[in-house]
Amino acid sequence: MVNKKLRADCRKTGGIQRSESFHAVNLMPVIGDNKLCASGILIPSYRNQVAFIDVFDESLPNTNFNWFMSGTSGAGKSVLANSIARSVLDKGGTVAVQDIGDSYKAACSSLGGTYINGESLRFNPFANVTDITLAAERIRDQLCILASPNGLLDEVHESLILEAITESWPQYQQDMRIDHVIEYLKKQQAAITREHSSLIGGRIDEITTLLGKYSTTGIYGKFFNSSEPTLKPDLQFVVTELGDLRKQQDLLSAILFTIMIWNENMMYTTPRSMRKMNIIDEGWKLLGGSSTKIKDFIEEGYRTARRHNGSYGTVTQAIRDKNLSTAALAAYDNSSFKFTCMQDAKSFTTFQKEEPHAFNELEWEMIRKFPPAKKARYSSFLLSVGEFSSFHRLILDPLSDGLFSSKGEDFTYREKRLREGADIKDILFEMADNDAHKRDIIHMLREMQL
Repeated sequence: MVNKKLRADCRKTGGIQRSESFHAVNLMPVIGDNKLCASGILIPSYRNQVAFIDVFDESLPNTNFNWFMSGTSGAGKSVLANSIARSVLDKGGTVAVQDIGDSYKAACSSLGGTYINGESLRFNPFANVTDITLAAERIRDQLCILASPNGLLDEVHESLILEAITESWPQYQQDMRIDHVIEYLKKQQAAITREHSSLIGGRIDEITTLLGKYSTTGIYGKFFNSSEPTLKPDLQFVVTELGDLRKQQDLLSAILFTIMIWNENMMYTTPRSMRKMNIIDEGWKLLGGSSTKIKDFIEEGYRTARRHNGSYGTVTQAIRDKNLSTAALAAYDNSSFKFTCMQDAKSFTTFQKEEPHAFNELEWEMIRKFPPAKKARYSSFLLSVGEFSSFHRLILDPLSDGLFSSKGEDFTYREKRLREGADIKDILFEMADNDAHKRDIIHMLREMQL
């Protein structure tokens, strides 16, 4: 039994306080939250207990290394996604990001990455191909998506395109262009019509018309017929900003799919010991509509990525975005890790009516209470791995917070100072110095005895 005088002293110093049973139980040290991983990104639980997340950790109940993140503006999802990307780079891995909104521009500059504007992207479906028997079907799929992003081509169209690729390759090889596919089909149209039917011959007119805008003389020809593709195999960290292409949805879908193929090739041709991650931020709603070919490609790629130590990450504005296209739904269904950040209240209420069993009662309530990252100075999120879920916060140091922030004032200040020629490290210290809270933390860290 506790001595009465000791009990009185503890009361005076605040060591003992009255509380409701619910709070007492939750604060007892005998209750332990899920620690998740032994190392990785520090994400304290809602009881302020230590937890780490590493999407490549195989001790968790995950079937793959893929992740899906949703959150409205101001939820802190850009900070969280940047942190995941940096954790891969810290392990010597490679990261490729396709973004709409410049959320990764500062991190790319600071970490020595390659930043590519969408307008300057150049591709060639036939570049870097060494064995056409292995690559032909992937090139066929790519040309099918170029011709019809919504997946309106049938098996006959696909067979004709595949024949044009395999028959033209021996003559042109890596110098081959989309023009050569069109040229072959036009030359063979009469023979195909005689051998089969005028109906099948008519399919060639459809293919050549649809692919025409991607030929060297077409409106999008400059993007897909380059002798020097922009994306190189030696890029460790590359960010592709596609915001300039938002109004050209067919072109954007084609470019996103082409980049996905490039990323898949990178995963398959680099050592399996190396971590590889591909992140698409805000682009899924514009990719593919109802195309079953893109859906099948994503499902296959997401399932096989783990064998090559690869991870696909998806970032959207709301969890409802997973239902905007077959591509987005395939990405969601094939991701073991789900990060659910603060949601738009109206959209989240609609989602609850549409899918009432997506979360349990406590999870619905807690997600609604997530504060804006700017106000709370941390990102709040529900992490679901397989059948297990837990609530966490991401609290960054002032410099990382400034580097990863996509807030309007932070982005504007960084861009202004970069144009003036300032170093990114100096800019981050300036941003911290302009915030009283961050300034105090920096001062405390500098005074800390090591």
